[in-house]
Order: sequence, then structure tokens, then C-alpha cells
Amino acid sequence: MGERTAFGRTVPGIDDGALGEAATQVLLDLGHRQIGFVAGASDPQRSRQRVAGYRRLMVEKGSRAHHHFTADKRLGFRQALALAKSWLVPTIRPTAIIAETEEVALAILDVAHQLELVVPRDLSLISLEARARLSRAKPPVTALSQPYDRLFGAACAD
Repeated sequence: MGERTAFGRTVPGIDDGALGEAATQVLLDLGHRQIGFVAGASDPQRSRQRVAGYRRLMVEKGSRAHHHFTADKRLGFRQALALAKSWLVPTIRPTAIIAETEEVALAILDVAHQLELVVPRDLSLISLEARARLSRAKPPVTALSQPYDRLFGAACAD
């Protein structure tokens, strides 16, 4: 649990900075160092916090990937396709990408297929949005699920 300011008040919620760090840590634990992050949550403040968490952990681990592979503006599907192509075609490219939205994750997966990159062997992909289309994608896209019901229930229990 964390807190955020909304409507002029501090309200309980998910610690978005920690969510960005958690997604990054999963990929670091798999051995990745060239990790990209594509922001785009509908709430820009939450998105900035997630990107900050990602950057904080990348700096701590000594990676410079966050200088080259961070997109911190909301992207539509076509924009995400173009970004994915620009990141995945060069020789030096991310080996893993965190996509903040389902739409971006599916665009990255589409480009990976076009470039004959095998997910997750050649490119690991994590979404911060757990949506049904991601589980039906080929291959299914890993999503960090945010257990809102359990967390808020525990916060209200005592």
C-alpha cells in the first residue's frame, strides 16, 4: 500500500514507484540489464511515479538503459509500433521492456513477431496492466497484477 494525492486529499492506494521498481526487479532477476520502459497510464502522476521507480532501480544497478529506452509520454497503438521498431531493430536494443498499458504491450509483441524475435527468449515483456487480451496473446504477456481488493480489504479490516 502507498498513498497519493487526489482531489486535494491524500488517499490510500498502490505505491506506483514501488510497482515500477518491482517490474524492473523481476527483469533484473532474469539477468536483463538493457530494460526499456514505455509509460502511458491514464493518470500522468501515477505514470511518472512508475517511471521514477524504474529509473531509480536502473541507476542503483548501474545500468544506463534508462537514458536510451524510456518513453514517458502516453502512446497509442501506432505510436507504440513505431517506437518498438526504433528500439528493436538496432544492434544495441533492450532485451526486456516494461509496457505500462495493454495497448503498448500488444504493439511491442506485434513488432517482435514482425522482426522474428521470440518472446520471451529474445525479448522479455511485462505489462503493468493485467487485461484479458494479454493472456490470450501468442505468447501470453506477463502482467504484474495489482491485488487491489486484498490490499484495501486488509487496510479496512482493523
